Amino acid sequence: MEKFLDELILSERKKRKEKVLDKQIDLERDLPEQYLQTVVMSDKATSIKIPAFMKDLPEKLVEQKYEFDPKPQIIKSTQNGSVNFTFSLLDVSVEPGQLGEICQGCKRAWRRILPEIIFYEEGEEDINGIRVHWMEYSNHAAGGKLYNFLFYAATERTLTGSMNCPYGKHEVWVKIAKLCMRTLRGKGYDGETAADHGNRERDDGTHIYGTASGIDEEL
Repeated sequence: MEKFLDELILSERKKRKEKVLDKQIDLERDLPEQYLQTVVMSDKATSIKIPAFMKDLPEKLVEQKYEFDPKPQIIKSTQNGSVNFTFSLLDVSVEPGQLGEICQGCKRAWRRILPEIIFYEEGEEDINGIRVHWMEYSNHAAGGKLYNFLFYAATERTLTGSMNCPYGKHEVWVKIAKLCMRTLRGKGYDGETAADHGNRERDDGTHIYGTASGIDEEL
């Protein structure tokens, strides 16, 4: 882990070329807010934090990477496009106790159309008063084998989120994806606000925590 931290966590000072190592970050427990931005969904109540350096995937690449409709409502990507976070609010509300059934239905459908798919860990937890069911799987794509992390959250309108990355980088990025998932805020299935945001707005109306980070995309 120490070697990983030495390579992974870089922050910018006044001079952008001067990089400073922050060795107090433990990816098993936390991602400090100064390395994060907050993605706010269209309902203005549901939000989640992701790495600050991730940007909207350009439209032309959206068409290439996500051929089928409906496409994810929000797609954030690393500069080279190899790692992607996606988020969508569904037009339905799934009861917390039914999230596992939804995931099992996805598995059955994907096995029929993607015989090479492999499923790994799966779990369910309460995050800031919201029930979330997640799973991990791998599949083959044009650019090579991908590792995927997917979750469904029992928010007022069900939230689905995902992370995909090259298979060889999944040990790092699944940890990051899980930590991001655990920053979820919003209204629960019953419409009650599960947790306060406590974030701040930029002039452009988007929400951020701290400043942009410099996580090494080579990892």
